[in-house]
Amino acid sequence: MNVKERLLEVIKYNKISVRAFEVSIGASNGYVKNISKSIGLDKMEKFIEIYSNINIEWLITGKGSMLKSESNTFSNNLVDLLNYLIENNEKLLKHETYRDYIQLSMALIDSERLKKERDEELKELKRIVEEKYKDKNFLKDL
Repeated sequence: MNVKERLLEVIKYNKISVRAFEVSIGASNGYVKNISKSIGLDKMEKFIEIYSNINIEWLITGKGSMLKSESNTFSNNLVDLLNYLIENNEKLLKHETYRDYIQLSMALIDSERLKKERDEELKELKRIVEEKYKDKNFLKDL
């Protein structure tokens, strides 16, 4: 099964017409019919935004199930998209706009990771302070 066939599966799953799908991702009439290998970056971004329940790895590679699990996060979708671009569309990397997009996306992923680390550090610090002072009312506003 190729990307085009998987897109048709998504269309069938969502019980919409091919044309309604094309409109939803900002594609021209006949876009799905004319897909030969992959989906354009702008269409992929719109797809991820609108069809957030679809597993991007499945769409791109056919691996896994069509519907993503609850554990998938926004950053995982970005990583999938970036991997797709790097592996299948190296020529896009020659364009400054796409390089900028990838750099900004990687910065977003990194900042999300750092935020999670800081949140964990704050939880640990709060636990240490609570344990030291044993008076939980002292920290009720934190």
